[in-house]
Amino acid sequence: MKTLLEKHWHHLPQEEVLDLLDTDPDKGLDRFEAEDRQQNFGPNALTQRKGQGPLLRFSMFRLGLFSNKWIWGGIAAMIVAQLLFTYAPLMNRLFHTAPIGLVDWAHILAVGVVIYLVIGAEKTLRQRRETGASEV
Repeated sequence: MKTLLEKHWHHLPQEEVLDLLDTDPDKGLDRFEAEDRQQNFGPNALTQRKGQGPLLRFSMFRLGLFSNKWIWGGIAAMIVAQLLFTYAPLMNRLFHTAPIGLVDWAHILAVGVVIYLVIGAEKTLRQRRETGASEV
């Protein structure tokens, strides 16, 4: 087994890996060898995936609206870029676009609010599920 760990076993042919592991793919390991390997290398189990970071779990109001100044700088830069793209005559000529009216902005804002509410609801449901699972 140690010989296998010293090699790049994932690049070896299957037969060579089985030979280095001293195992038969049809029969598997006998009980004693399985116990010995489990004692030496730990259980044959995947580690549980870590949870998501706080930005994906908590509402922006819980984290604090001004907890990250760089985000607000990025938002301001994107708004300026969007307004230039939408209303600057040079940009309209370059990209064959036209300015949009207040009704269109209202639609854009409404879609953004709906998306925000859906994501907020998903975070709340996920948090309740995690809290409920940890209490069991």
